[in-house]
Amino acid sequence: MGVPATIYIFLIGVILPGLCVRSYFALKAGGRFPRKPGYFKNTLISLGVILALAIATWKSFGLPIFPTYTIRLKDVAIGVGTIVVFALVMYPRWKYKVTHSREEVFRRVPQAANEMGWWIAVSATAGFAEEFAYRGVLFGILIYRIPNWWAAALLSALSFALAHAIQGWSGAVIIFFMSIVFQGVVLFTGTLYVAMAVHALYDIIAGFAYLRLYKQTLPQVSTSAATGVV
Repeated sequence: MGVPATIYIFLIGVILPGLCVRSYFALKAGGRFPRKPGYFKNTLISLGVILALAIATWKSFGLPIFPTYTIRLKDVAIGVGTIVVFALVMYPRWKYKVTHSREEVFRRVPQAANEMGWWIAVSATAGFAEEFAYRGVLFGILIYRIPNWWAAALLSALSFALAHAIQGWSGAVIIFFMSIVFQGVVLFTGTLYVAMAVHALYDIIAGFAYLRLYKQTLPQVSTSAATGVV
């Protein structure tokens, strides 16, 4: 794994996270967040570019892009269990964010039914593209050069977390640990497909949960605004 691998590490592992961290600080300094339709479109385009780069890099190694896979009950159990645990652990945070960081959260997630189509498209694309790019290609390159599973998993997770810096530092920390879990799912199932499905379904569930929480808390927010209560 020579030049293509080095370029990939530089672009996906260093440059992309760096740009995302810079965007985070720009927003903190008062920069404008894109309107939601534009945000969703830009996200899909970015994911497409990442996926194209990952596929091109992987193909340069002469390795199959879509290896055959037979669904096993064990893999289904691991996938479902991971989604359930993620959702149960994260639901209190979703609820807290809706209450305490409402404006910040809903510039990124659905707050109306007509936004769910975009969200599902982004979630499905992210599940496939990000797992292939990070848990597949980046991890594969790192473990080839650093023959230690934990070192490769931690470095890949760090890059992935920083690439989501726009969600804030607490969100990036959570994503870092989720990345380790996703890498473990790949290890125990022997395929990226289960991690891809878990990632996509988890994001979709989060979108529906945020939409439900938005509708539940809307009367409270309206009442507080009318009475001046914060």
